[in-house]
Amino acid sequence: MDTLKIAVDQLEHLATNSPSPVSINYKELKMNGHDCGDTCAQWFQNYLNKPNLRLVYLPMTAPPVLCNTKNKSGSLFQKDDVMGFNFTSSYLLMTESSQDDFAGRLENSIPITNFRPNITVEETIPYEEDKWELVKLGDGPVIQTRKPCERCIYINVNAENGVTDTDILKILTSFRKVSEEKLKSKVVSQSPILGLNMCLVREGVVKVGDDVSATY
Repeated sequence: MDTLKIAVDQLEHLATNSPSPVSINYKELKMNGHDCGDTCAQWFQNYLNKPNLRLVYLPMTAPPVLCNTKNKSGSLFQKDDVMGFNFTSSYLLMTESSQDDFAGRLENSIPITNFRPNITVEETIPYEEDKWELVKLGDGPVIQTRKPCERCIYINVNAENGVTDTDILKILTSFRKVSEEKLKSKVVSQSPILGLNMCLVREGVVKVGDDVSATY
């Protein structure tokens, strides 16, 4: 099957010329986006063998969606924390050392894409990120931890081939349930944690290979 390639400027063009935004409902979240056209839709329908699928794009000019995950103490986010097509926050940070330590406990290796991070950091101590508060990426952007990422059955699904392994969540639950009181105040459930849900504090450009510094 041919690879689907879409240029960012093409998406912006689609958003600018789209007759009207598409309303999207995901669990309790409601947001608007722009349909990317029939070519993209047909590719996903053929690849996933499911009819009526559409690819939707959220342009930079779209109204932001407020992060509003709550626990018994109230919202875990600040009033100006926003996101796009995300369920919890715009940034999900993981470290390769934590991934490697966990993967070593499994019978079969798994890729880090099982955990869907959009920022990965190398050369750390496993699970050291649990204590990170502010993270500076290179010379520019700064992101801040809002909560540990609570994991669900989605991590059982290999994002590269769709194969499911139910042991993944079971093993993570066996040693990564929240025990520290400081962390308990930042979670919603009893699910195991791996990675950090983070929000933007200062804008900037981030590149692969940037140095990363963290404050505790």
